[in-house]
Amino acid sequence: MAECPQCRSSIEIPEQNFGTLFTCSLCQAVYFVGWDGNPEQPQNQAPPEIPFPPENPPSIDIEPFQDFSPTAVHVDAVPDFKDIVEFGNSPQLEGSLTYTIFIKGIELADTREKIKEAMTDSKFAWDAERLISQITHGALTLPDLSPAKAVVLINRIKYLPIEVSWNQNVLS
Repeated sequence: MAECPQCRSSIEIPEQNFGTLFTCSLCQAVYFVGWDGNPEQPQNQAPPEIPFPPENPPSIDIEPFQDFSPTAVHVDAVPDFKDIVEFGNSPQLEGSLTYTIFIKGIELADTREKIKEAMTDSKFAWDAERLISQITHGALTLPDLSPAKAVVLINRIKYLPIEVSWNQNVLS
């Protein structure tokens, strides 16, 4: 049994509260319980002094804001990213690199359907039906893909039960 430092009543402090803050159930005082199970006496420290503003504060010349009304922002037009899209979808990127992806193990109809589903996206800008029709002996070769297309496609099919490999083609 221990004694509450606030109300001096006898209290029982469970071992799980050793080394933590504890609240007396009688007076609701909060204090720290040491590792030995004894409440530590609160330190009687005076609160820090808060400086009050001086009686005659120095004058500061501040100009108030002139106008708080919102200003209209005029947007001429939404930018056209057609040239960027064409560059990303072009089969040959000048001065860059392309990838040829080899996919093997597309023997099952379910696997074929999942490959087709992964390739059917308007962002790829290719005919998925035509590419799927090029599967021969369970293998498909996709030449000259941009790095972005290669990464997106591989991330979509990497969990399928197939074998994926690729070659990096450096263009000059």
